[in-house]
Amino acid sequence: MAQERGRVEAFGADRALVALWLVLTGAPVPFIVFDIAKLGLRPDLLQFAVIALSLPVIVLVFTSRFRVEYSATHFSYRRWGATVCVPYADIDHIKIANRTRIERVPIGAFVVTRDGKSYPFWPKLFPRRAIERFLALGEVVG
Repeated sequence: MAQERGRVEAFGADRALVALWLVLTGAPVPFIVFDIAKLGLRPDLLQFAVIALSLPVIVLVFTSRFRVEYSATHFSYRRWGATVCVPYADIDHIKIANRTRIERVPIGAFVVTRDGKSYPFWPKLFPRRAIERFLALGEVVG
């Protein structure tokens, strides 16, 4: 979801994508609850329950770190690693590493600066509007 803060447009991870992963990783949870209610809390069931219940939490923690911001002067990308902040004037082009097969939406990409540095970006984690803004940063290669 985009947030307007003055002249900054910010996006977190795509909520629909996060919801999909929560459903996929949380699918065993109702069965575990049913088994615990039916069979009682057994050590083997408890171990499986802890693992299964932690998967959706891992999805939330992992996706909560990602954020992209477009200000009047620069592009900023927070990820699990160093935050990337590149002034628009320094961007030479956008290099697409790979795309989805059907819609051809970028999955992985790089911001390449005029001095040849490459900064990774995962467009697949963000809403379509954030991807459109990203592709508009410079000439798209790949």
